[in-house]
Formats: sequence, C-alpha cells, structure tokens
Amino acid sequence: MTGPDVRPVAVVLAGGTSRRFGPDKLSAVVPGSGSGSGGTLLERVLGALPADYRVVVVGPERDLARAVDFVREDPPGGGPAAGLVAGLREALRTSPSLVVVLPGDAPAGGVGAVRLVARLVAEPDLQSVVAVDASDVEQPLQLALRPAAARALVAAAGPDGGANASARRLVRTLDPPAAREHLGDDQLWDIDTPAQLAVWATRLSPDLARVLEALGRLRDAPGGDRVLVLALDGRSGAGKSTFAQALALALVATVLPGDDFYAAGSATRTPAERAAMSAADVVATVFDWRRLRAEALEPLGAGRTARYRPFDWEAGDGRPAGVLERPSAPVVVLEGVYAGRPELADLVDLAVYVGADETTRRARLGQRSDDRDLMAWWERGEQHYFTGIRPPGSFALRVGPPGDAPIR
Repeated sequence: MTGPDVRPVAVVLAGGTSRRFGPDKLSAVVPGSGSGSGGTLLERVLGALPADYRVVVVGPERDLARAVDFVREDPPGGGPAAGLVAGLREALRTSPSLVVVLPGDAPAGGVGAVRLVARLVAEPDLQSVVAVDASDVEQPLQLALRPAAARALVAAAGPDGGANASARRLVRTLDPPAAREHLGDDQLWDIDTPAQLAVWATRLSPDLARVLEALGRLRDAPGGDRVLVLALDGRSGAGKSTFAQALALALVATVLPGDDFYAAGSATRTPAERAAMSAADVVATVFDWRRLRAEALEPLGAGRTARYRPFDWEAGDGRPAGVLERPSAPVVVLEGVYAGRPELADLVDLAVYVGADETTRRARLGQRSDDRDLMAWWERGEQHYFTGIRPPGSFALRVGPPGDAPIR
C-alpha cells in the first residue's frame, strides 16, 4: 500500500507483436514460486502490482482476473513510444498523484515499479525516475512520473502521439531529467523469446533453489565471505547456459562461459585427424583449461576483473576474438562441458552436474548448425569425460530430471 494521499496509476505496455516469441507471449504460462502453479505472463506482471494501484493496460483486451482499463496505441502496433503516450493520456484522465510505467513482458516488473514509486514518494522534489540496469543503461519503459512530467512527455510526443518514435529519446526530453534508479536484473528481465522464458522458469525451479541453498551454506561457513566459484558441468544441450542465466537473476554473479576457452587448434583439425584421435586425446586437447585458470578463474576468484581473448565462434578458424572483460562478483558461475575438470577443482567451491533427458538434449543439439563430424568428435570426448573422469555421481550436486541422459 502507498498511503491515502498517493493514488498511483500503473501503465502496463502490452501491445507488442511478439515476433521473436512466436505465439502471443503474454498468454504464455509462467511457473509460479511456492506451489508451482502457473499463470500467464501478463497475469504475473499484474499480480506483482499493489491492490490499490489503478491499472491501465495498453494493448488488445484480454480476460484478466484483475480489473484494468484497456487502451490502444494509435496506430495499433505503433511502437513502445506510442504505447507509452497512449497509456499516459489514459492515466492522466483520472488525475493521479503518480504514474508508473512498466512492460507487460517483465515478470518482476511490478516489483521494480513499486521501487520507482517509492523513490518518488520519498523525494518530493523529484519529478520523474527512470530505471537503470547493471551496465548503467536507462530503461525508458520502466519509469515513474508526477503528473506534470507525464503531461510533458505527452506534449513532447507531438500530434502523432509518438508513433514509430524512440521511447528513449522521448524520455530524454524530460526537463529536469529523470533521476536514475538501479533495479536488479530480475526486475528488468523481459521475455522476448522462448529461451528467455525458460531462464525465468528455471529461476523458480526447485533445482535452482537447491543450488542457492548449497551456496548459502558455503557463504555461512568460515571464510565464506570470499568470492565463491560454482562450476556447472554436463552434456552438450543439457541446459547449462539457461541454468547459469537463471542463477545470475537470482543472485549477484558473473557468468563465465566455458566455450570462451575452446582450444584454438581444435577448430583447424581435419576430419581425418579427428578420427585418428582417441577419446582421451579429445578431452585433453579440446578445452584450454590452463588459460581458463590463469586468465579468468584466478583473477575472478581474487576479486579482480578478468581480461582474456575468447575463442571466436563466428570466425571458427582458431583466431581469438578481441579482449573481453568480465568483472568479479560475489559468485562466479563457470558453465560448460569440462567446467568440473579435476585440474580446476582447487578453484571451484561447488561443482554441479546439469542433466537432461536424452530426447530433449538431442532436440536442442538438432537446432544447432554445428558440423556433424565436429559434433561426433566432441561427443566422443564427452562420453569419455563423463564416464572415466567426472561421472555424474562425482559432483556435489546433480540437477535435472531423474532419468537424465545416459552415459554410453
């Protein structure tokens, strides 16, 4: 609740075309925390808003449990700025004390909206507040405004109502400029693709909760105030990258992709040279764990920024890409096949095996454009690694379905 003298209106932008998602993404079912029951993405967004907020949804009318007022941007599909302006016009019609804007595809956007409103309530001299991400980039579709600032935005949009205009440029016309409020990655996470929905669902999964509990025990142990390194290992296509992104939404973490340290020589071997290698040779040469250790894990574990040249997967010829910087964080998540190699064990605090059922794993691999010969060579190495070097049972934790991919 915001108090008797504060009557916020939440403008929820829900008029996108969902081109990258496929079907209507706002109707996609998003798992909930606790009971695990599901609700649509838009219902999740609305459910996070306090009950005393009036809600204006900019987009086509839908059947919703919560009472809302619908309005359309002009023209429909005219873009985020047009939706913003249409929503502000409707919000201002009832003389609100504050207006807060949020996207309809950000599951925790309502939590962020409450924070933005609280900032305006706490600082009466502020006219507007805009969300800022971890990279210090403003997010113009997540902002709170006093009525005068909202009216100024509507006026700045001009007679076409912001159709096909830039929302970022429109928000930057505010005078005085909007104050900046850093929101967490989870509050800014929006869902434009099925992969992003999978990350959000994983964030709410019991498996992720188990990993967070294990990290919490390490943090509570003597010396636990240092940087903790988590290794996510498992077969190709098991979902390690998804799990790593979900962890990064749940805590302050730096994700370190093991694919950055693919050994350069592996890319230039001929099919005949690969066929002549033993599975043990594949494991020994495909992944440059020495460089990973020296250039990334050691500095990150010591609280320093890692600087290295990752393998250039687009070029694919063994030449490294330009220098990449990854800042340290309280938790470093190393994800990828071979992340749990014994040679890295002294730097890893928790090693987790991520499993997947074979049908799902094969379907994911089938969506990749990798060369078949290269994939067969890679899988020979995986089979040797996960049978003779790091079998699933050797990991501190194992997540994924009980009947995950067998090691043959």
